[in-house]
Amino acid sequence: MSLRSPHAVAVDNAGHESRLAHVLSVGQQHQKARTTPRKVTSASVDQRTEDAIRRAGHSSHTVSMGSVVLSILGPPTPKPPAVAASIVRLTDRVARLGVDQADTDVNTGKRKVDGSLAAARVGTTTTQRWANERFRQVMLLVLEFRKEWPTNSLLTADDVDQISFALDAALLIATSTGVVANIYDLNSTVWAIYLVQRAHTQKVGSWTVESTAAQQRLTFQALYEWLEGRHSLHRRHDLTDSLTKKVVHKYVLPFKRMKMPPDKTNMFKLRKGANRLSDWIVRGSAGGQVGLAAGIIEMQPPTIVAPPPDTAAREARANTAWARGRAAQQRRSRTLRSVVGDSEDAVDTRRVVDAVMQASGTYSTSDSDDEFAEEICTGYRYLHSVELCK
Repeated sequence: MSLRSPHAVAVDNAGHESRLAHVLSVGQQHQKARTTPRKVTSASVDQRTEDAIRRAGHSSHTVSMGSVVLSILGPPTPKPPAVAASIVRLTDRVARLGVDQADTDVNTGKRKVDGSLAAARVGTTTTQRWANERFRQVMLLVLEFRKEWPTNSLLTADDVDQISFALDAALLIATSTGVVANIYDLNSTVWAIYLVQRAHTQKVGSWTVESTAAQQRLTFQALYEWLEGRHSLHRRHDLTDSLTKKVVHKYVLPFKRMKMPPDKTNMFKLRKGANRLSDWIVRGSAGGQVGLAAGIIEMQPPTIVAPPPDTAAREARANTAWARGRAAQQRRSRTLRSVVGDSEDAVDTRRVVDAVMQASGTYSTSDSDDEFAEEICTGYRYLHSVELCK
């Protein structure tokens, strides 16, 4: 066995130390790379995100947003807070890429499909455009109640006319007094339900019914769920002019989905919104119209009462017929006060409201002044046992 010289041993030891130092250096660099946030431009993130989603789209398996992010950034490792925040923002971008249509809820200002914030009405003055859109949507929902409710028993033609009058009065206040939009504007679905409930109180004089079945039918939740069922059919409607038979408006039911029953924490919004709508109706009609009943504002079902005696029932019907007959004659000659100008939007609103009235039977080409006069005379005769009309 040959012995190595001390010089050769020293050289070998130096080589081992050099290689060990290199390995340690590389390991430290890898560790630093794993714990140091990488600088990534938004353009490169977007490109890599889209590529990952495209690859996921060719897979036969459902890929979650989390797996898309993992395919971009690799397996999870402990990250500093700044990197974690970046990943949250990236995940939000990925989620937005999957949205197939813009969010149009003007009361929340949520994000559109391109990631920008949707225009929010909150804090801005109510516009004529919003009022016209609200008018059209509510009336289309009311028409659905009028025409599609079983046996057409929920609303009469005169009910639809009264709803239109009340809605016109409310929107007049909203647009003419500089009202600032807020969360209590609610949405068209809620307004339509409130006005249908109000129509019942106009007919019977109070928020009451005579049976449990009638009580259940008129609750806010029952009316909402009926509309939800109609909306689930995804039918496309053509609203036509009864005279020309031309289509004046194509639409799908403008239904707004909500959580039902509403959360207790959100009930104050519905109550305050109902109270404000009621106030607008009264102010817009100069006191000529009543607002919403207290039970409607409080989201309560109608109270069950015993049927009145025959005499009392007859007198109540006479009063109702007389008042409704006079009101109907006055409304026939009115114009929409909340719809201002001759813009395309305003003209479209007038056409839609007029077509809804015609479809509801509120007034048609066969109606005559004699028929309206007879309605008034009948009410007066029942009420006072005196012939008003000779």
